[in-house]
Amino acid sequence: MINQNTIVSRMTGGTGNQMFALAAGYALSQKLGFKLGIDLGGDGTYGNRVFTLNEIAKANDIQIINSDFPVFREVNPFEYQDSFWEITESVTLEGYFQSYRYLQDVSLPSLQSLFFGESLEKVEKLSQINIHVRRGDYLIPKHSIYHGVCSDDYFCNAVSILRSIWGELPVFVFSENREDVADLLSAIEGSSFVETNGMHELSVIRMISSSQCLVTSNSSFSWWAGYLGGFKYGNIVLPEPWYLKNKDFSELYVPGWMRVKN
Repeated sequence: MINQNTIVSRMTGGTGNQMFALAAGYALSQKLGFKLGIDLGGDGTYGNRVFTLNEIAKANDIQIINSDFPVFREVNPFEYQDSFWEITESVTLEGYFQSYRYLQDVSLPSLQSLFFGESLEKVEKLSQINIHVRRGDYLIPKHSIYHGVCSDDYFCNAVSILRSIWGELPVFVFSENREDVADLLSAIEGSSFVETNGMHELSVIRMISSSQCLVTSNSSFSWWAGYLGGFKYGNIVLPEPWYLKNKDFSELYVPGWMRVKN
């Protein structure tokens, strides 16, 4: 039976997008003191996509339901909506909600506990620079036209900036296969490859977030490694623009995060 005081996050997209949707619902449910639910849409199978947060739902007693609550629909992706906080009753949230501002009233340890099962407050950072390189599906023409692909020059420039601040830290390049990053590994002295293919996505995000410094791709997956890793000014670099399409992506850039032209 569905609890009447419930905020339901309707899932969309891959792991990073699912995390944005769930985190927005979590933030609102915490504010209202409501339960949190997940709606996979349609027949509850999530279509041809993979729902990767099942263990998170189980661990946090988040019910997976077909919601018939009224829908609060995001108007435009990458745009923050103040009206989100005017919600006072049970609702189904539909959209990407990709703005750091939805998360500002939620403590970082509580978000870490939601997604990783524990706070990382006492976990010491590794003295290294982690790079997340997303190629794979981004190389497919229908995706590359919209998203674009982060260039090796971007990653090299970002590493140079971080090393100028923190010294000659070793670099670990995370990607699905070595072929996609062979040239990058050759271009960055002191770099090593970490294969992520076959690993659970949340385990990869946690590994990427464990370093002293981070260079992200234009991917929500990367973004979450940065946010959950608690990175601040001077130890994280993101690409600009985020996607090729002409949109304002300022809601993704947490104040203080450095941007490097891609």
